Amino acid sequence: NEYKIIRKWRYDRVLDGKNMLPTLTGEIAESPHQEFYFEYLNQAALRKGDWKIIRTGRDKPWQLFNLAKDIGESLDLAEENPDKVKQLETIFLAKQSAIPE
Repeated sequence: NEYKIIRKWRYDRVLDGKNMLPTLTGEIAESPHQEFYFEYLNQAALRKGDWKIIRTGRDKPWQLFNLAKDIGESLDLAEENPDKVKQLETIFLAKQSAIPE
């Protein structure tokens, strides 16, 4: 229910203020973001360039995808690329810590 989400919104949240709509509608080709951070309930993700990490639970390992080669996110590359996972996780944690509790 959208009303519940709005009602629970906290006004002390830090937002970067960059509008994604022009990118999503195709009005502009490139995102105004260098990274895209997402966290909702137990799910989390971070995209930077062609790379994306995602996890489906706080106690689950990160999955890693190269979206330029695998837009459907069918081939998890985390085991073969632990350094890339760590690099993206470091960015994720920095973004996460920038948001007040």
